[in-house]
Amino acid sequence: MIDDFFNAECAVLGSILVDPRCLPKVRDSLKVEDFSMLLNQQIYTAILELDKEGVCDPVALFNKVNQNGVICPANYFTELMDATLTAANVDLYVDIVKKQAGKRALTKLMEEATVKLQESDSADDAQDLLSRGLDAVRQQRFSNGIITPQQAALIFIDHRLKVDSGEQGGYVKTGYQDLDYLLGGGMVCGGMYILAARPGMGKTTMGINIAERVAETKNKPVLFVSLEMSTKEVQAKRVAKISGIPYNKVLMGKLDEYQCNKVNKALDQIKDSQIHFNGKETITTDEIYTLARCISGVCLVVIDYLGIISPGVSIKKSRYEYTSEISGDIKRMARKLEVPVLTLAQLNRETEGRKDHLPQLSDLRDSGAIEQDADGIIFLHREAYYRPEEKSDIETLSVIVAKNRHGSTGKCELQFAVANGKIVSESKDPRQRWGEMIERGEWP
Repeated sequence: MIDDFFNAECAVLGSILVDPRCLPKVRDSLKVEDFSMLLNQQIYTAILELDKEGVCDPVALFNKVNQNGVICPANYFTELMDATLTAANVDLYVDIVKKQAGKRALTKLMEEATVKLQESDSADDAQDLLSRGLDAVRQQRFSNGIITPQQAALIFIDHRLKVDSGEQGGYVKTGYQDLDYLLGGGMVCGGMYILAARPGMGKTTMGINIAERVAETKNKPVLFVSLEMSTKEVQAKRVAKISGIPYNKVLMGKLDEYQCNKVNKALDQIKDSQIHFNGKETITTDEIYTLARCISGVCLVVIDYLGIISPGVSIKKSRYEYTSEISGDIKRMARKLEVPVLTLAQLNRETEGRKDHLPQLSDLRDSGAIEQDADGIIFLHREAYYRPEEKSDIETLSVIVAKNRHGSTGKCELQFAVANGKIVSESKDPRQRWGEMIERGEWP
């Protein structure tokens, strides 16, 4: 039955049946009359009625529809769910339904205006009808985008409740106390964060370390989108970090029995972790969003890295335009997913020409939109990188928070075992360290 007319409307209903958690977004975006099929209107009406009662499952919905006197085939709900498979794309389905509803409203308005023209000697009546009708269509289109003062207050209350309870919706700790202290607690959910550095400073390694710490402490999935390194290379970095064996040896070297055992133990730990990866070598922001939606309960997205995300369009644009567009897309994706999106980025060569080599916001490559869109910009810097004579097994990694909408800016230092990629904090409580710095006059 459903194969004959399956469309976005059916996909919206199927998404709600597959995952009722998407209902609030659908409810806030679609009205009953936005559905063109009478049966779908009746089912959506029953869904809204059940939602008020705090119940929404296929069995209760089928009974509710029947109670409302609607003739609905017994297998219709099953076909909706089987055809939809996942609710990950519900936003896309909702957008299509809204656009189709708008087209129908305009078509009906034009037909009524045409009748008016045919019935009258003057065009005035038709013009008035079109004017009023267009105003109504515009109001219908944009009314769902208005947040009342009461709704705004409730949104903030909901946010505070989640923050106080430590649930997703507040912020996500990076797992590094010093950095979290600077950020104001962690990365705000719905925020876009940039982790930037020159090549070789440890961006990917830091991204992996944060992803693993978040997945472990939150006990929730993390999506790590690796576009620069293959999956096997990223896993080799993870194995090296856990086992303590140098990365190049894990990836390509000959291992003795002791090292093989350590690698196997590290792999067991990796298999039990909740970090998911992309399978495609090239990917667009829309595809990253879809991947994240497919992972139930995802609490963080890490993208490595911004400069090689596929634009996903055929229109020729400059690198500046592409980067600006992708930056905006990532920002919107973070807000839609309501989780932090940590995006790695390259810095230009300007740092090489400075005596201290310290990165600045102006060093972000390709677009000023990155600085504008980001909630937080974090730089990595290793002075030993520029001084080969000072290189050692464990180096100081400076983490510089250069922009932060939700906290302070400043610098903290971590210890970086370059060979195996382990990055750890110093042992002192960050508040104690900041207090000591203030006493010494090293902190404003």
